[in-house]
Amino acid sequence: MSLACGIPLSIPFLYVCKVHVTCSLAETTFCVDAFRNGAIPGMTSYFLSHFHSDHYAGLNRHFDQPIFCSKVTANLVVRMLAVSRQWVNALPLNEMCVIKGVKVTLLDANHCPGSVMFLFETASGRRYLHSGDCRYTPTFLPLPPIDILFLDTTYCRPEYAFPPQEAVISEAIKLARRDALFVCGSYTLGKERLFLALSHVLNASIYVSKQKRIVLDCLEDKDLVQRLKTDPALCQIHVVPMGHLKEQLIRQRLASAPRYSRVIALRPTGWTHSSKQSPVHLQWERGPVSFYGVAYSEHSSFAELKEFVEQVRPGRVVATVGSQASVKHWFQEWLASR
Repeated sequence: MSLACGIPLSIPFLYVCKVHVTCSLAETTFCVDAFRNGAIPGMTSYFLSHFHSDHYAGLNRHFDQPIFCSKVTANLVVRMLAVSRQWVNALPLNEMCVIKGVKVTLLDANHCPGSVMFLFETASGRRYLHSGDCRYTPTFLPLPPIDILFLDTTYCRPEYAFPPQEAVISEAIKLARRDALFVCGSYTLGKERLFLALSHVLNASIYVSKQKRIVLDCLEDKDLVQRLKTDPALCQIHVVPMGHLKEQLIRQRLASAPRYSRVIALRPTGWTHSSKQSPVHLQWERGPVSFYGVAYSEHSSFAELKEFVEQVRPGRVVATVGSQASVKHWFQEWLASR
C-alpha cells in the first residue's frame, strides 16, 4: 500500500506543506523537519535540519518535545522562537551520538549556517541519510553504505547548471569599487559568505537591521560579527531582505549615503541562473543604479545532485522537495549507472 506520492507505507511520510516532504523513519520514533502539526502521536524525537521557516514552521514557545539540531540552530530556536532551552538539544558535528538506541551523526550540509544532514543507523543496521537542504561538495564523502537517501531536490532539473559557490563569489567581488554603495539581498539566514567576501575585499562594514543582527549574533562567527553595524550611514554594504530589492528602495538608500555616487544591488539566488548569461550578470541599469543577478545558490545544482547520488550509491532516493514522480526518472538513471 502506498501514499498518494507512491512511497510505500513501510517508510511513513507526513506531507506538511505543498513543497517540502518531512518524514518519520521506519524502526524509530524520529521525524525530521516536522513541526507544522505540533506533537505527532508516536513520535518522541524531533530533528531540525536548519533554521529556515519552511523547515521549522509550526515550532514555537509552546512546543514541549525533544528537539535535536546543531549548536547554531539551537541558538536560533531558543533566541528567535522562544522555545524553552530544556527541549533543545545541540548535537556536535561529525560525532556519533546514540538517541533512543539509534546512532545519529550530524554532518555539515553546506547550506546556511548551522545546517546539517542527519545520518541515522537503526538497531537493525539500516542507514538513512536525510540531507535537509544542502549544497553538495566532495567533502561530504566518504559515507558509509546508505539504504535510503532523503535528498534536497530544489534544483533537480538539467537547466540548473550554476557554478560552484566559490566561482560565483570570485565573479561577484570583481564588482567591488570604492565609489559604490552595495545593497545585497538575503534571507533571515543565508548568503553570509557572499557579503562577507565583499566586506573583505572592500574592507568595509556591513549594515544589518537590529533584528538581523540578533540572528547573526547566534552564529558565533567572530569575523562576521565584528564587521556588522546597525547604522547604515557607517557602512558601504547594506544587507536587506530579498523583498527590499526594489528600485525605489534602492534609490532611497543611495540618497541617504552621499559619500557614494552610485549603487550596485545584488540578488544572490540560484533562480537568477541562465545558461545564456554569466553567473553574475547585469539585469538592469538606470542612472546610478545597477542591478545584478548573482547565481549564488545554497542548494545543489543538477550536476551536483547527480554526483551526490552516484557517489553515495544509496539503495533508494526519496525527494524532499516537490513531487517524487517529477524526479523519479533521474534517480533511476543515476542509480542504474552503478
